[in-house]
Amino acid sequence: QPELLALADLWITRALAHRDDHDAWHNPELDVTPERVGPISSFHTVAGAECVAALISHARGDTGGRRAGVEGLIRGSAAPCESLDLTLGRASTVLACATLLDAIGDADPGEAAALTQLSDGVLAGIWSELDGYAPVRESEELRYLGIAHGWAGLLYATLRWSELTGHA
Repeated sequence: QPELLALADLWITRALAHRDDHDAWHNPELDVTPERVGPISSFHTVAGAECVAALISHARGDTGGRRAGVEGLIRGSAAPCESLDLTLGRASTVLACATLLDAIGDADPGEAAALTQLSDGVLAGIWSELDGYAPVRESEELRYLGIAHGWAGLLYATLRWSELTGHA
């Protein structure tokens, strides 16, 4: 639907035009604060908007816009982040990379390689950290089981990436 794609393009253009506004990604009234959502969540920061921009540009056939979105996602995901979880932490980067790579395929091998490098590195860090945790049923480090903030989310992101790339 061209009308919906055009609306999505307008929305993402506006969102990115306001990326540096003090309230662009946070709302204290909703407890969406920098401390709560962290610096890289693709659900709560510029990283996610850049991912959407890349997807919209790809759908429009705009390779330059797609490249800018991929680069923006990579930049937006570069800050150190302690959180592992799918919605607030590093696993959100893996999911964003998977979503983009699935959409763009091998349209641009350089972009695919950059997304793969980012996601593989993030996943290696996540699993290295998890290797030091107690088993799921005993873990004090990660006590939630659900997809948004727990073990299921880490597994989902990992399985999604593995399915897409064939990486173990």
